[in-house]
Amino acid sequence: NKKALEAIDKADYIFVGPGSLFTSIITNFLLIDILKHYQKSKAVKTYVCNVSTERGETDGFALSDHLKVLKSYGLDFDIILANNKHFKSGQGDGFIKPVILDQDEEGIFSSRLVTKDLINSQNPLYHEIDKIGKEIWAIILKNKKGRL
Repeated sequence: NKKALEAIDKADYIFVGPGSLFTSIITNFLLIDILKHYQKSKAVKTYVCNVSTERGETDGFALSDHLKVLKSYGLDFDIILANNKHFKSGQGDGFIKPVILDQDEEGIFSSRLVTKDLINSQNPLYHEIDKIGKEIWAIILKNKKGRL
């Protein structure tokens, strides 16, 4: 879709996620033109990592695992937004766990890591849309002021 490619080319900001890593996020970038335009874009690129793992898709994944997979598909980010408030063990269905903020042993967090409480207080397996919105606006405002 030419309009999608034009939107990527004109974007000042591109936010990727949250969403299912393999079935919602990466699938968009399997379209080679989308990936090429994304890679060439001068936009500030932010990855919003899921707050919890997904059964059958990201079981046992930490933040670094998400980033390694994204990098293997040619995706790099200027900013990584990740949840730092983890829900108690036993919540959810017993298989889903919080995405752990692990160590950056391989330098894959060379992008700027922003950690905030992003969980939904009613259902900690999911993001709170208002919290994500607040952080997205903060990223935009900091960039406009030249603080990135």
